[in-house]
Amino acid sequence: MNDLAVPTNDSNGYSMFVQQNATSTDEQIALASNKNTEIFRIAPSIIPLELDLNMFFSETDLPHVKAQSNGVRSGYYSAAFLLQRILADRLDVDPTEIEIADISMKVLEDGTNRRIAEIILTDELPNGSGFVRFLYNDFQNILSEAMEPSNMNSYLGKIHSQIHQTKCDDACYDCLKVYRNMNYHSLLDWRLGLSMLRVMNDSTFVCGADGNFNFVELQDWLAFAKELRNGFAQSFGFSHTAEIKGLPTIKFGKNQKHIIMIVHPFWDLRNIREANWLAETKAEIDEYVAQSGGCISIIDTFNLHRRPGWCYERLVIR
Repeated sequence: MNDLAVPTNDSNGYSMFVQQNATSTDEQIALASNKNTEIFRIAPSIIPLELDLNMFFSETDLPHVKAQSNGVRSGYYSAAFLLQRILADRLDVDPTEIEIADISMKVLEDGTNRRIAEIILTDELPNGSGFVRFLYNDFQNILSEAMEPSNMNSYLGKIHSQIHQTKCDDACYDCLKVYRNMNYHSLLDWRLGLSMLRVMNDSTFVCGADGNFNFVELQDWLAFAKELRNGFAQSFGFSHTAEIKGLPTIKFGKNQKHIIMIVHPFWDLRNIREANWLAETKAEIDEYVAQSGGCISIIDTFNLHRRPGWCYERLVIR
């Protein structure tokens, strides 16, 4: 191993001696540099019990919870890129002037000990450029504008337009996709991003769990879920589909004793603690499998839309 020993000098005259250690295992390291700039952190402060907005699953979590965390992750990243584009449109600057520095774990301070995530935005330029400070100072107005744009020719107005809703099922170059965020293209979804911002704007918003889908990002969700359910059933030979209180389901197995629920990725199906449409639907499904001796499988629309084969594989493994 002595042949791999390399003496070197840097431009300041300091010398280093680099040598591979034959007895050590590979060690992962990261290189970083300091930058002084302004930082803006944003996370939901109140989350209804109907929702689970934790994108950091643990190995002990139920399979559907792990799967749904992908959709929740999409919601956070999509919300971050939405804020980046909204701010760039407001200030007429390049979106890259606002950097998505990180999305980190945070514990919700409401006594439930639930984990959520925090979006961290920074000015790209060292020492700051005032862009994220503008977002901080006008954040409530920007959130309100994101929910109901006043100018339909603006970036937000075009996202809300019927034309965009019809042609864009997840993300496109008119809403969230740009060349610089190509690594995130498969994750982005403008509807999930808008719902995440709506959670931050309205503490009573439960993302359709109360049966209210009268929001721009949710108004077609039941039809979309039904379309995904039908395609999944046709592709993998399921012949019994049904709607229970409007929620798309699939019945399968001997005497159709098992049932698949198609759900929104933000819903918390582990502990339904509120009496609403989702609770009533789940209770009816629980009663069905109790009588049939079957079990419930849960598939969310984020995964069903992007990787139906993966969803089926997990169903078979279970």
